[in-house]
Amino acid sequence: MEKTILFIMHTGIIGQGLHKNFQDNTEYHPVLTSDYKNAELYLCDKTPETAVIEVPDHSLYPLSYCLEVGKRLKKAYPPCQVLLFLSYTYLDDILPEVVEAKRAGEIDGFTTANARIEEVIATIKSLG
Repeated sequence: MEKTILFIMHTGIIGQGLHKNFQDNTEYHPVLTSDYKNAELYLCDKTPETAVIEVPDHSLYPLSYCLEVGKRLKKAYPPCQVLLFLSYTYLDDILPEVVEAKRAGEIDGFTTANARIEEVIATIKSLG
């Protein structure tokens, strides 16, 4: 059975790279979108096991908004686990809030753009 992974990524090249890593694996059905507001529409009636939400640098999608997207997905798809992908340059500014969100169960994990791609992929697989 395929595991659906929803990638909500503002930075196209990062999203495409992560999507490609799962695309050729028959265990996974990756879905990629940059539409944070309507991400569910891209699932085509599939239930995501994992949602990877990018918290990008200086954009319309600050951490608080990304956390709301995660809460929305967890409510709509209770088995879904949410992983934040922090591409934020000033990690020190948001890390305490990310850790608190993890402790509160709002997210299931986080990783950063500073991690090696193999580490990011392993983190995603560990959630699904």
